[in-house]
Amino acid sequence: MSTDLDLPKTWFIDIDGVIFPHNGYLNLPEGGFEKPLPGVLNFFKKIPKGDIVILCTARKEIYREITEYSLNKAGINYKVLLMELNTGVRVLINDKKNNEMITAYSINLKRNSGLDENEIKNVIK
Repeated sequence: MSTDLDLPKTWFIDIDGVIFPHNGYLNLPEGGFEKPLPGVLNFFKKIPKGDIVILCTARKEIYREITEYSLNKAGINYKVLLMELNTGVRVLINDKKNNEMITAYSINLKRNSGLDENEIKNVIK
């Protein structure tokens, strides 16, 4: 029997403090790019093909080019990049399947700690 974790996923992942150091893009030298936090590249390699990655950030639209450049330089694959979100709380609302299968998870990481697989091992397979 399959579980909710066997189904394809849509990942909503924040950029600042999760993928790259918080506000690191503000101090880059000319032509520079951001370096991913520990565990980030390994985490993204483990996201199964067929899953969709949506990156989100409160960064202003004027930083899109450096953000995309840094993501591409790091080899981070994603489908959508949402910018200019609120800096406050983010809320994900989803419905349960008819069999009461849970279809949404939330993981709060310590800022700039990277993506430690132990923190998210119950979600990624």
